[in-house]
Amino acid sequence: MTALLLAGSIAPATAMASAAPAPTPSGAKSQLSVTGNGFGHGRGLSQWGAYGRAKAGQSYAAILAAYYPGTTLTRSSGAVRVLLTDAARFVTVKPAARLRVHAVGGRTYRIGHRGVTAWRLRPYVARTAVQYKKGGRWHRYRWIPGTTNEFLSSAGRLVLVTPSGAVTYRGRMRSIPAKLSGSRAVNIVALDAYVRGVVPVEMPSTWSTEALKAQAVAARTYALYARGHAGTRDYDLCDTTACQVYRGTGAEQTSTNAAVAATRGRVLSNDGSVAFTEFSSSNGGWTAGSTLAPTPQQDPYDTAYRHWTATIDTSKLDSTTHGAVTAIAVASRDNSASSQEWGGRVLTMTVTYADGSTASITGDKFRSTYGLRSTWFTFS
Repeated sequence: MTALLLAGSIAPATAMASAAPAPTPSGAKSQLSVTGNGFGHGRGLSQWGAYGRAKAGQSYAAILAAYYPGTTLTRSSGAVRVLLTDAARFVTVKPAARLRVHAVGGRTYRIGHRGVTAWRLRPYVARTAVQYKKGGRWHRYRWIPGTTNEFLSSAGRLVLVTPSGAVTYRGRMRSIPAKLSGSRAVNIVALDAYVRGVVPVEMPSTWSTEALKAQAVAARTYALYARGHAGTRDYDLCDTTACQVYRGTGAEQTSTNAAVAATRGRVLSNDGSVAFTEFSSSNGGWTAGSTLAPTPQQDPYDTAYRHWTATIDTSKLDSTTHGAVTAIAVASRDNSASSQEWGGRVLTMTVTYADGSTASITGDKFRSTYGLRSTWFTFS
C-alpha cells in the first residue's frame, strides 16, 4: 500500500498543541515552504522500518510484533473479491483453455469458437449477452440469465482486456452491473494468490526476505480484515492505494512469491479477531497512533524521508465568499508532549481569510490538497 490503503482515519488519543500562524500575504499565488518527515499515514507497519529491522537481523515475526503489538500469528484461507478499477466498459477476456461462463447461482456454460479474439459479458435487464469478437466485430453467442456472471478457465488464469492493455489474473473474473451503465470487473481469487500480486508492488522485491515476509502477512491480514467488513458490497477491496495495490500475475517476482509461500496462510489476530494491519511507506522515525498502538512510538529503524521539502500555493484554499488566505496556523498535533519533532503529525489547522473569518481544515485534507508526503510537517 502503498499502499495506503483504504482503511479509514483513526484519531490518535494523545495531547494537542497549537502553533504560531504562518503569515501569508493577501492575494493569489501566495507561496509557503513546508518541511516534513515520513511518507504516508505512518500507522502500523513502516515498510522502510521493516527494511531497517530486517537488515538488523530481526525476523518477520519480530517485525510484525513491533508494529502490531498485542497481535498473534495464526492461519486462515479462503478467497477475496477484488474490484479491478482499470477495466473496459464490459468485462472482456481473451480466449483461454476450456473457457466457461458461470451464471452465479445457476448453470455453467462452455464457450469456444475458432478465430475468436475476445469474449465479453454485456448485462441487460435481468439477463446477460455473452458476446465474442471476430473479424473486428462483436457477435452475440447466447443469452444467459442474471446480470452477475463469471468467466472461468480450466487453467486457473484469465487475461482481462483493459484500456491500458492485457493483464493476467488468477481465479475467476466476475461481471457485476455498474450503477449507470456497463459493468465492473471483480477478480475472485484465493487469498495467497492475491497476495502474490500485492507484495511486489507494495515493497521492492529486492529487499530482505524477512521484510518481504512481514509485508506478505500484513497484506494478507489486511485483505481478510477488508473481507470481514465488506458488508453488502459486491467486492471486498479494490486494487489501488485506496486499499492496497494489486496487479495480478504480471507483477509477481520470484523473491516475493517465495515470501508468500514461506508465510502461507499466516495472518495476525487481535483478541480473537482479524487485526487491522494498516501500513505505509515510511513513518519518518515515529509511528502514528493506530487502533493497535494508539500512542506514537519512536522508530529508529526507519531513517527514510527525513526533512523533505515542498512549496505550496495558499491560493488553493482561497474562499469565493471570504477572500484570500491571510494566515495558516497548526491548531493541533498528535503527540505534542513527547520529543517528537514539531510535536508530531498535524491533526487540524486554522485558516484565516481576508475578511477576518476562519475555517478549520484537517491535516489529512491539507496533505491531500497539496500532495504532501505526510501530515508530519511544519512551515519552514
